[in-house]
Amino acid sequence: MRALENKDAGNQQDAYFAKNDQLNRYLEQLREEMHRAKRELMEKETYIQLITETSEGLQRAYRDIQTVYNLSQNIVKIRKQSQIIIDFIDAIAQILPLRAAAYFRYDALADDFFMLHDYRLDKEFREFIRKHQIYAYYRWAMNEKRPIVLPETLRFNTAANEEFSAVIIPVVQGSKIKGLLDAIIQKTPEEFSQRDFDLMIILANHAATAIENAHLYETMAIKTEVLDNIKNYLSNVLHGMSNGVLAVNEEGKIELINQNTENLFSLADVDPIGHHLLEVFSDSFGVKLHELYKKAVAQEGELSEEFEIKKDDGTRVPVSVKCNQLKDENGNIKGAIFVFQDMSETYELIKLRKIDRLKDQLISNISHELRTPLTAIKSFSEILLNYDENEETKKEFLSIINSESDRLTRLINNILDLSKLESGTAKWQLEPLNIEMVIDSAVDTLQSLLMQKKIKLVKKYAQNLPSVFADHDKLTQVIVNLVNNAIKFSPEGGKITIATELLPATKKRKRACIKVGVTDQGPGIPKKYLDVIFEKFGQVLETDDGNKPSGTGLGLTISREIIHHLGGRIWVVSKPGKGATFYFELPAMPEDADNVDEIYEKDKVTVVQPDKVITKSELESREVQENEKKHESEK
Repeated sequence: MRALENKDAGNQQDAYFAKNDQLNRYLEQLREEMHRAKRELMEKETYIQLITETSEGLQRAYRDIQTVYNLSQNIVKIRKQSQIIIDFIDAIAQILPLRAAAYFRYDALADDFFMLHDYRLDKEFREFIRKHQIYAYYRWAMNEKRPIVLPETLRFNTAANEEFSAVIIPVVQGSKIKGLLDAIIQKTPEEFSQRDFDLMIILANHAATAIENAHLYETMAIKTEVLDNIKNYLSNVLHGMSNGVLAVNEEGKIELINQNTENLFSLADVDPIGHHLLEVFSDSFGVKLHELYKKAVAQEGELSEEFEIKKDDGTRVPVSVKCNQLKDENGNIKGAIFVFQDMSETYELIKLRKIDRLKDQLISNISHELRTPLTAIKSFSEILLNYDENEETKKEFLSIINSESDRLTRLINNILDLSKLESGTAKWQLEPLNIEMVIDSAVDTLQSLLMQKKIKLVKKYAQNLPSVFADHDKLTQVIVNLVNNAIKFSPEGGKITIATELLPATKKRKRACIKVGVTDQGPGIPKKYLDVIFEKFGQVLETDDGNKPSGTGLGLTISREIIHHLGGRIWVVSKPGKGATFYFELPAMPEDADNVDEIYEKDKVTVVQPDKVITKSELESREVQENEKKHESEK
């Protein structure tokens, strides 16, 4: 029994050990599986970290490349060196932790560097960068022509106690040093990679190329401006010459003509450029010029002759003509050049004497006009101060003083207005205006004067008139001046007529115009005063009562300046004893004008030809035409 029990116990023990071994092997197998899984997990984590780092590196590289690309795209369009430098510094700041920087331009003549732009450069960084130039680090970078990281690590009094490096980046275009960037970057010298240097070199090269292009562009712009100035200067000299100039090519066709030639031969309404001499000038004179041209081309030296030309008004003017060969830079004959000189010395002397007389008259009139009211004011003031007058006399004297003060104020205001108009300093508020509304508002201010003299005002407005582009206040001033003069010279109980008319565009009148006429029933204006009245202090001195007309004599002068500025003209038609009509024309606004600025020069005086003197024959012709129109309208 015991032997059997021992045998069973032994069998159980063997079974236990066998089962225990099996369990140990299973545990060992589990441990191996865990170690293998752990290794695989670590490998996967390492792989993921590698992929993450690679992705971040690729993204950083893409950003850097994008920065370089954006810089290259931007600076190509920029024409200012200062903006190129700013974009260059911004690009450096995008690829590197830039803390501060300063850009220095290299001056080859002075062989030195001068700071043009700084980036977040406070006092501490500024002192540090100044030492670099003293220690000749810039010369080092200029010789190396590549970015240089200074070996020492920088520490400034910052809260985080960061470490910085100084990097000098030369901006080189070929063999030319354009400048350099002294940069303070938040990295130690050991942390810079080759990729950092490559990017700095690429950005510097782009900046250098752009700076060189901007310099060339600025140089070209300066040269172009100089050439334009020379061209404008020569053109102004040519058109400002007192003599007429005309150039023709080897075929006898006109290639150049100045304004004095056009005025001398009345060519303002034609375009002679490209036309033959015989086509532009009158038959006899054109033949003479053509013969002189052929002689000049055939022989060296200056040829000169004198001719007499007939003007449109019938007057004859002696003209001296000089002709020379026109050659190119190689000495080849390319045509001839004519110089015309008006030989009317008597006319010039009369003109000079007239100018001197007007100058003396102007000074005399100003002195007289100022002295008269001042004398009255002073005299009546002394009487009031030194004598005890009654209240009625005092009131009369004070009324005279007030009236003379108003007269003096009007005179001074008119002189100031005229001075501003002539000097171009007057302020203009140009806008589309209805001419009839302006006339109505101007007449309203004169109703009291009309009622005092019992004058009837008749308005004859044309239908559907277009607008004019003008200054409301100044155009009102013109109409007030004309109507006020008409009232002044009209008899009591007389009639004043204001008429408007639309004049269509013609070859001479390039745009349609609105014509305004103010007609009175006064004594009229003698012929010799038709031009004088538009001059400063110009007045009709021959009146029925022999007295000098009241007023400053500046109203018509101011009106002429205003109308000329607006691109129009003003004139008068009159016969002694039959009243006078003052006319002015202003360009009408086109109905389809989309942009007023393209049609009208809002801030510049429009240069117009002087008003033509109306001859007796023209006056009679106009009166005949007006009478015919009147009869037709009555029919």
